[in-house]
Amino acid sequence: QNDNHSNNYNHSQYQYNDDQKQNDDTTQTKWYWKDDQGGYNPIDGWLCKKLNDLVIGDIMKQKIKNSIYEFKITNIGRGKQRNTKSNKTREIRTATYGWYFEGNDKSLKPFNDKLNKRLNSLQIGGSFTFNFKTNKYLITKLTKNTAKQKNLS
Repeated sequence: QNDNHSNNYNHSQYQYNDDQKQNDDTTQTKWYWKDDQGGYNPIDGWLCKKLNDLVIGDIMKQKIKNSIYEFKITNIGRGKQRNTKSNKTREIRTATYGWYFEGNDKSLKPFNDKLNKRLNSLQIGGSFTFNFKTNKYLITKLTKNTAKQKNLS
């Protein structure tokens, strides 16, 4: 069964809001970690705040659940997350490159080039529909950097 709620997406600084849950700080830059399938998963807001305070080269250790992670900022909006026990390293980054949407699994996924071009050329207040798999979506551009997507299926 498909949700028929709206999602907000942002081009230069990702933020997500739905009808049931408001982000505690929509002005902060959101960070994401890359999973083994290539999707990007959101990092909790409290940790994003800490990551936003770091500069390139900074390293921070943080206990999350039963593991200790080391976070290192390697470039603007990019870094590494390392589990100190398993030594597994993952990419972390902010969403600053093109338009993204949040998948059902909460991972961040980029729109394809065709949809990126349509969103970039769309006037504020303008909208269009597109089909993806078996669903039909409506996207409305709210500002230069934000758009709202609604599942019409």
